[in-house]
Amino acid sequence: MMLAHIFDIHCHILPGVDDGPQTMDESLEIARGLVDGGVEQVCATSHHIAGTAWSMTPDKVQYEVRRLQECLQQEGIPLILHAGMEIAMHLHLVKEAERGMLLPLGMSDYYLLEPPFHSFGEELLDVLLAFKKNDRNVILAHPERILFFQKNRGVLKDLVSQGVKVQMNIGSLLGLFGKTAKSFALDLAEQDCLHFIASDTHGIKIRTPPTKKCWAEVVQLLGLELTQKVVGDNPTALMM
Repeated sequence: MMLAHIFDIHCHILPGVDDGPQTMDESLEIARGLVDGGVEQVCATSHHIAGTAWSMTPDKVQYEVRRLQECLQQEGIPLILHAGMEIAMHLHLVKEAERGMLLPLGMSDYYLLEPPFHSFGEELLDVLLAFKKNDRNVILAHPERILFFQKNRGVLKDLVSQGVKVQMNIGSLLGLFGKTAKSFALDLAEQDCLHFIASDTHGIKIRTPPTKKCWAEVVQLLGLELTQKVVGDNPTALMM
């Protein structure tokens, strides 16, 4: 059972901008690993954390994506890049968006928002809903790993019913983030609350690109039809 197409919407591949690869050579090595695993397209979603060094402007992100794409072409690596951000949620997120500081994924109108792992609560839940009300669509980055959602699973399912999309990390399904994250991930898939699986790749030694064997394990867990939907069909439709 082989996947026809893999489109990774959450990947730290741009060099020297966050806790992902620090050099262009490392970025190229990540790209080779992604391609070897069957990935054809990637959203370069570097961290965007307001008030820190990890808060590139949209123009800077676009520039870095173009620069890496040129290097990929020169090296003959068949990987298509799209710009994006993994946007850390905070209380002034709506204002930051209104100032034009945030990028959606590619040409879509979906923003990849990362809730804090241990301090997410009602205030940020209100921020998320306010962000969405302003004609912005939301994809939550790996909520299966977030303590608040692990303890309040019904809240996430309610958000999905309101149009929020869920991006799950492949590592969660493979047990790399613990038993709770894996059980929650499987529960979300069973409850039809899974829209995207992504690698969240960070490097060539830690959080490395998934291999074909990794994707095959996901197929065994979820079935070929659902896996193809969340790693290929849904991301492709997102960009149309």
